[in-house]
Parts: sequence; C-alpha cells; structure tokens
Amino acid sequence: MSKHSGGGNQAAKNILDCIIRNNKLIKNFEIHIIARRNFFEKIKLPRNIKKIHIPNVYYLNFVIRWFLLIFLSNKNYNQIYFCTNIYSPIFKLNFKIVNIFYDNQWKYYPENFSYIRLLWIKFNIFLSRIYSDKILCISDFIKNEFSKGDKKFIRVYIPVKNHKKSLKPKQIKNKFILTISSTLPHKNLKVLEKIYLNNSQSNLPKNFIIAGVGGEKKIITQKNNTIIYLGKIKESEKKWLLKNCEFYLYPSLYEGLGMTLIEALMENKKILCSDLKVFRETVGNYPIFIKNPTRISNWKNKIKEINKYKIKKNIISKIVKNFSSKKISDQYLDIFQQLTK
Repeated sequence: MSKHSGGGNQAAKNILDCIIRNNKLIKNFEIHIIARRNFFEKIKLPRNIKKIHIPNVYYLNFVIRWFLLIFLSNKNYNQIYFCTNIYSPIFKLNFKIVNIFYDNQWKYYPENFSYIRLLWIKFNIFLSRIYSDKILCISDFIKNEFSKGDKKFIRVYIPVKNHKKSLKPKQIKNKFILTISSTLPHKNLKVLEKIYLNNSQSNLPKNFIIAGVGGEKKIITQKNNTIIYLGKIKESEKKWLLKNCEFYLYPSLYEGLGMTLIEALMENKKILCSDLKVFRETVGNYPIFIKNPTRISNWKNKIKEINKYKIKKNIISKIVKNFSSKKISDQYLDIFQQLTK
C-alpha cells in the first residue's frame, strides 16, 4: 500500500460493503468484483458475488482494466462497470461506465507524486472524462473542482462505517489526543509537533498519538510531552483510538472529504480542524475551526478553549446520517437503474 492510498483503500472497502449489503441492489444486479488477488484474501464475500482476479502489480493491473470489458461484454444484458477510482476502460462496448473522483491533490501538491505517477493520474482523468457515463465526486467541493458544468459529474458521499471491533494498540498507556493521517507535507503535522513538544498548557494530556499510512513508527519526547507515531493501524485499533481519545485534531491543508472527521463524530468527540471549505460542507459548524492553520498561535488559542466546547449529539446525529451505508447504497442503486433504463 502506498502512502497515498490509506483513505482511498478504506473508502473502496466501505463502498463495496454498502453495495453487497443492499438487498435491492443485489436483487436487481448480478455483481462481479474485479480486484487484485491480495484484495480477495482480506475480505469475505457472499457466495452469489462473482470474483475476477487480476495481478497484484499496480500499473499492469490498470492496463488490464483498459481492455478487460472486451472479454466481459454481453449484448444480452445491460452492463455497468463501476470503478471506485479514476480508472476507466478504453473499450466500453455496451457497458455504462461509472467512476469516483476523490480529490485534486495532484494539482495542488504535485511534489507528493513522482513525475510518472502525475502523468498516470492526468491520463486516467482524461480517459474518465471521455468514457465515463457518470463520475461520482465525494463532495460538492470536489464536484465543483472537476465538473466545469458537465452534468455527468454528481456528488455522492462515501459511506462511513462505525466499526464494532475495538482493539487497544500496545503502545498506549495514558490519556491522549489523536490525529489519524498520512505524513504527507500538506497534512500539516509539523505544526502540531511544534505545539505539543513545547506544550505548557495544563488542559492537554501528555501524550499525542499520530496514526496512519506512511512514515516510520517512532516516539518523540520533550519536556515530559510525548508524541507517538503508530504508523499504519488496523480498523479495530482506529476504532479504539477514536473512542478513547480526549479530543481529535486534524490540521490538513487539503482534503476531498475528511473521512476521519466523520469517524470521530461517530464517537461523539470534540474536534479541532483546519477551516477548509470541504469541512464546512461535510461536518457543518460542529468542530472548532482553525483559520490559517499553518500558524501555531491560532491552534494554541483554540486548544485553550477546548474545555468550554460542548458535544452536541443532536447535531452529530444529523451529520452522520449523510454518510450512512443505506442512504448511499440507495443512491448507487438509483444511478445504476437510470443508466440501465
């Protein structure tokens, strides 16, 4: 798994899970799942779901997808190819194509990608614009970035699961605050590092946990304050961390949705996050928003106010309903039925 794929991989699993649990969708459509072999090793599927294995090699995997529909096309059926990413086949034949666009990170932070990866992303976005019948954007913010008035772009949020299993990571012993994030520069973690290692505020726990794809596992201690980088964690560990943290911090400078904010809401947590347009859309006015989130003083001032902040469960309930598996799988069903009329 690359450092760019943590949230995208989990989103794809959530989408698949919500589809196979929607009885109307299963009843109306015969489902074939095309995926790498190692994906099928990690997931249990109902017996009526058919599997198509493709190689684990990243680029070969997607080149195969360009031509795969030639071998799957059947004129006797209405067929849909639904890819939970930007990759579109070149030969669509009688298939209707549906893709998902997650973000525009490559445009604003090209330094996060190799030159080849940038070309690859741009080429596949170009193909999707040509061949896709519908492109699902994970927020209105992303839809507005890509659509340019094209009606094939529609907003469908990602389903966010509240996992039942909870497992405490071994390294955690005391009270802590939490960030779940990759370590890419635009995630803005260095600002929180500087605040925490020089912390003298009595309302902050002595431990700050950072978990997520990318970066090495490490522990940094200064002035009796400790930052623990856990690296990649299991969903059960993420559940435990979100459930038991004192509050949740998210300093990112760019996101397509902000899935961990919604997961933190599901655990009724206090949240401080960057004041981004997409966060205002997805989680409303619930969090404490930090304007100019690269400025250390802005975070310090708001963190001082965290004890005054009240958890509003009625607001949380309204927000998380937008990301329910049932609601979003019904939206998928509507889209698929419209495409096969």
